[in-house]
Amino acid sequence: MRYVYISLLVVFLTVIVRGQSSKSDCPDVSLTAPETSFPWNSVRISAASDNLPIKGDWMIVKENSRSRKVEIEKFKNADTVEVVAWKTNDSGSITAALTIPPSASCTVEREKAVSIIITENIGSPFYLDEFGQLPSNDEKGRLDYIAGEMGKNPDNELIIFVFFPERETASVKLGTIRRFTSHLSGLRKFPINRITFAVGTAEHFSARFQSVPQNVADSYASTFLPIKAERFTEYERLFK
Repeated sequence: MRYVYISLLVVFLTVIVRGQSSKSDCPDVSLTAPETSFPWNSVRISAASDNLPIKGDWMIVKENSRSRKVEIEKFKNADTVEVVAWKTNDSGSITAALTIPPSASCTVEREKAVSIIITENIGSPFYLDEFGQLPSNDEKGRLDYIAGEMGKNPDNELIIFVFFPERETASVKLGTIRRFTSHLSGLRKFPINRITFAVGTAEHFSARFQSVPQNVADSYASTFLPIKAERFTEYERLFK
């Protein structure tokens, strides 16, 4: 009986040693992914072992910091996945967890994870200008410049981020938006259907002007109150 116990113990220890040896002998798995990305950009995450692609099962966890929404996506038997965080201009994170099942070359299950920081895109290569309160002639000169620059990108949308103090009167807010619209689309003949206002609050008034590809214009303005210039009269009641 004692011999049986010893034999079983030897078998048990042998299994443990073999398991440890198999795990330690398994080649490392590396995940390649960007450290940061903007919300609507496609994020590519790939897995490799010994410099060769390796397939496994993926679980993608997307956490939106603004809405607190958590989404999970799963992909089976893939060495590369591509995901988009969300279509709104919110920050957050994407965590990709990969599980690689046992195989002939590695008899244990392996796991690897990586996180990507999703950052709000507050600027762009098409940043045109930003200013606060200005004398009338100075403001008109800046708007002239903006209209001229937008003429170089006829397929782009002009997004005007306007930030007002929280207690600013409705008449001032309405007057500012009307004034910008009148100068750009009336005096400078810039197409009114290519102007979107994104209204927010700040300690002091400021206006930021960006030329944005039309397919992502809604994403840029999504965290503010977006107002299409040609439909401004429909939104006037929101300021009263």
